[in-house]
Amino acid sequence: MPIEPLVVRDLPALRAWHLRVRRTLWRHDLPPLQLDFVELSAEHNRSLSGIANSLRTACGCAVSGLFMSVTVVVSLGVHVARGRGLVDVGLAGLAACAGLTVLAALLGKGVASLWARWRLLRLPALVHEAVARASPRHEFQPPEGGHHGTRLHRSA
Repeated sequence: MPIEPLVVRDLPALRAWHLRVRRTLWRHDLPPLQLDFVELSAEHNRSLSGIANSLRTACGCAVSGLFMSVTVVVSLGVHVARGRGLVDVGLAGLAACAGLTVLAALLGKGVASLWARWRLLRLPALVHEAVARASPRHEFQPPEGGHHGTRLHRSA
């Protein structure tokens, strides 16, 4: 059964969603987001909603795979650089390579998950800024807990 998306049409609802993201430990516990700001085009609303939903469901598999691949290549490179052939690997070498590869996979998943969460936390400020730019009479105020010093906020 599909989960109903949370429709956000105004800045107070965006602030409430932002607080919900900040209080939620697992991104997967958040409902899908559908932005519907009248100040933004339908395409812009869909694009920002798509970004939020892809960050909400990001698992880190691609980064994990990259970290694992780099670990295997580096392990083989170090083994060959020590003057050993590919046949001289041994059980201890295989176990070490497997252990390092598992650790690299976990590290990659962790890094990717933290990166996705950080970007998801920054997204309300991007939406707020886009709405403020689209509505010249709207006074821009960064959402609570904003990231000062980033390109997300206008200077006064």
